[in-house]
Amino acid sequence: MLVAAPRGALALLFACSLLATSAQAATREPSTGKSFEDRFTPPGASQALDLLGVGVRTKTFLKVKVYAAGLYADTSALRETLSPFKGRAPADLAKDAAVKKAMLGDGFEKSVRLVMARDVDGEDMAEAFSESVEPRVARQGAAAVSALATFKSYFKMDEVKEDTDLVFTWAKGGKLTTTIAGRKMGTIESEAFCRALYDVFLGSDAVSPSLKSNVYKGVARTLTP
Repeated sequence: MLVAAPRGALALLFACSLLATSAQAATREPSTGKSFEDRFTPPGASQALDLLGVGVRTKTFLKVKVYAAGLYADTSALRETLSPFKGRAPADLAKDAAVKKAMLGDGFEKSVRLVMARDVDGEDMAEAFSESVEPRVARQGAAAVSALATFKSYFKMDEVKEDTDLVFTWAKGGKLTTTIAGRKMGTIESEAFCRALYDVFLGSDAVSPSLKSNVYKGVARTLTP
C-alpha cells in the first residue's frame, strides 16, 4: 500500500531538489574555488549568456592568485558568427587570426566576470588594468585612449576586496558596461576600447592562459554539430 508523504516533507524534498539543480548549474575555477554560474544575465546584456570557460589570473613569479575569471557569450550568435570554423580543435581556433578577429568583434554579446581571489588596493587594480590594456588601446586610436581614462576612473576606491565581482559586458554597438560589486560604474561606447579590453583575455599575450584555453574549448563545443 502506498502512503502519501506529508506536505511538509514534500516541500522539503522539492526545496532540496531546487538547491541541487542550482548547485549543478555552476562551474568552479579549480585553483581558487570561485564559482561561476553556467548561465548568467550580466548588467548591460540584452539576454542571458552562456559560460564558455573559466581561468585564473596570477601575478609575480610566486604565482599569487589575483582573481578567477569566466567568459560568457550569446552562444547562438557566436555559433552563427563562427560557423565557418566548426569542427576545428580548440588549439587551432585559438591560433587562427580570423577566429580571433571574430571573437574580438561586435558580432555577439559577451561578458567577462572576475571574482577577486584576494584583497587588492583600488589604485593597484587600476594600474594593473592600465598596464595590460594601454599598449592594446594605443593600437586602436585616440577614441580608445580617451575611453581608457574613463575606465580607470571606475577604480577610484580604497580596496577591491576578496569575492568582489567585476563584470565587463560588451553589448552590440560597441557598448561596454562595467559593474563592480553589483554597482553599475558606467557604459563606454567604443568598439575599439571593447576590442582592446577583450584582447587582454583572448589575445596572443592573454593575462590568463588558463581562461583563454578553456574559452576556446568552450567555443569548440559550441560549434560541434
